[in-house]
Amino acid sequence: PLVIGVVEVGREPNSLALAANDRLALVCNTEDRTLSLIDTDAMCVIAVIALPIRPLTIVVDARRNRAYVGGMGQSRVIVVDISARKIVGEIAASEGHAMTIDTHSQRLYVHANSAGNGQLCIIDTASDRLLKRFITGPFASAAVLSRDGRLFICDYLRHALNVLDSVTGEITTVLSLPDPFEEFALS
Repeated sequence: PLVIGVVEVGREPNSLALAANDRLALVCNTEDRTLSLIDTDAMCVIAVIALPIRPLTIVVDARRNRAYVGGMGQSRVIVVDISARKIVGEIAASEGHAMTIDTHSQRLYVHANSAGNGQLCIIDTASDRLLKRFITGPFASAAVLSRDGRLFICDYLRHALNVLDSVTGEITTVLSLPDPFEEFALS
């Protein structure tokens, strides 16, 4: 692969999202508790936003020009106005380890991994309020929404790919994976 540049960000960068027609990259820096905004044309950091959580995951709502950041430390999702480059809200939900957004139906799905009981929170992005909370079981991670509205979740304790009905909360296994496969992400 050809490296076209290096941009220094905060400590322990772990996830990113693109905004502004891919001209802006938003990078979660877990150890610094910051969000770096990078101009992808100029290849430089143009802003750093301090966060009240250790960010692990981020999604962008391009329609509203907002970013939703989830992470460790507190059971809330941070709402960032990308243009203003500042926090504009917090939503009481769960620690966010994986998120996906459906901008058409204005729903944000926040998935929290836990040794006890993982959970999925569904948030209305029009009002930025929690609508539903489902228990997904221990050690589940990643969340991807299919075009037909099914939410796929990795269960890395049982090595399975599950699907959750976001209306009823019913979880079914669609694929069992061999040991020692560790499922952390979907795309």
